[in-house]
Amino acid sequence: MKKLPTYSEQKLQHSAEYILQINSFSGTAIIILIAFIIATAIMCICFGKIDDVVRASGIIRPAINISQIKNITAGEIEQIYYSPGQYVEAGTILVKLNQDTLSAQKSAAAAHYTDTQSKLNGLEKLRQSYFAEKNLIPEGNKVAHTRFESYQAECNLLETKKNLAYLLYSEEIKLPASGTTPVKIRNLEYEHKQICDTLAVYKNQFLEEITAEISNMELTETQLKQQLEQIEISLRNTILVSPMAGFIQEISSLNAGDFIFADQKILNIIPNSNSDFRIELRIPAKDAGKLRKNMKVKLRFPAFPYYEFKGAEGTIQTIDPDAQASSSGTLFFTVLTDVDTYELTDRKGIIYPLRVGLEVDARIVMETKPIWYFLLKKMDILI
Repeated sequence: MKKLPTYSEQKLQHSAEYILQINSFSGTAIIILIAFIIATAIMCICFGKIDDVVRASGIIRPAINISQIKNITAGEIEQIYYSPGQYVEAGTILVKLNQDTLSAQKSAAAAHYTDTQSKLNGLEKLRQSYFAEKNLIPEGNKVAHTRFESYQAECNLLETKKNLAYLLYSEEIKLPASGTTPVKIRNLEYEHKQICDTLAVYKNQFLEEITAEISNMELTETQLKQQLEQIEISLRNTILVSPMAGFIQEISSLNAGDFIFADQKILNIIPNSNSDFRIELRIPAKDAGKLRKNMKVKLRFPAFPYYEFKGAEGTIQTIDPDAQASSSGTLFFTVLTDVDTYELTDRKGIIYPLRVGLEVDARIVMETKPIWYFLLKKMDILI
């Protein structure tokens, strides 16, 4: 048997066998670190909690609704009194339209209305004069005054004819039988009766005409009054005023001389509510089943990066009772939440106020469960 060679320890210090037998501190540290990480992960999974959230997007809206200014009456712009972004008080004149056409219509309608009232007054006086059997109409109202005089003249003429016919009839019946005939007497009696009937019919016809004219004139007066009121409303609508205090948001770029149509959107009035906001969220209908009031909502603002500004929190205040459809046909519920702050601070301590119109990324906290619960649920171990 061949004898194995032996070497001193000094000669073996750089051999592979020698190095493998030396205990490494770094290797031990790595093993300990890995074990610690695994233990920490297991602890987090067992005892840590995580929020089950519904994600939604939204926008910051003022607590008071935005007021939209529309034009009611079509017309040409005469003057513009605002500039985009300007702050205005309630009642401030914003736009004035040309009123020439409406003013001319108002003048014509007013003149017609005055003339109708004068005619109606004359007709009323005619009726009063008819029952009083004398002319009560002032001479200033020449048309009605002359008309009643003509009526009186015709009545007097018929009255004279009636009296004359009665006189002839009376004289005829007083004659002896030899001086007249029954036929002549009957003819004179018929003529008298016919004239009496003609007079009665004329008077009744005159009254009926007056009554019918009064009814028609009253109807015309009412229509003209309504027309004047409508013109007055249209004139008021040619001046657009701000219904509330706020800032101007221009929708249509307009200049003096432009023609605008009825119901055309002109501008919005954004309320001055720098310290009174609400968050308007759109929740997909498929995720809205468990929503309820007072749920916690975590809010992030894309305009303010979360890693630097963090975010805000709120609670659900209202949930729409019915879903709406977006332009793409997706159903959603509108949810309004409050917000616990109106300004955000960055890492340098600089304060930035929130403002109307900023986008919002929201996470509605449905429930808080252990991490292991969600892992098992994802693996379909829990139903």
